[in-house]
Amino acid sequence: MYFVYILKSVFHEECYIGITNNPVRRLREHNEGRTFSTKRYAPWKYVYLEGYGNKEDAEDRERKLKQFGRVHRQLMKRIFRSLTGINPAPFVECSAEIRRKTEATRRKALGKVAIDFDF
Repeated sequence: MYFVYILKSVFHEECYIGITNNPVRRLREHNEGRTFSTKRYAPWKYVYLEGYGNKEDAEDRERKLKQFGRVHRQLMKRIFRSLTGINPAPFVECSAEIRRKTEATRRKALGKVAIDFDF
């Protein structure tokens, strides 16, 4: 079984979308700083987890969530309270940070220089 997950930093207003076949191990890796993209914002907690029977379906869902289209907006509406708690601002900051990181990754994959924007 494979899982698509959304992590939220406990002390920072950062989120991360990923995929794993072992959620317990993967959260431990994030919190121990063994993942480059998340180590500076540790510790993390799960705010959302979806299970899939095969890796291809999970990868497709992760890709759709990282594209920030209708699928992403609908999910963010559903888990808004988990992401924000009392203050609605983390939702906007979280989405902007994921969007920035995804754009940088896409540019690197295309062979272009990735420009790091602050939102």
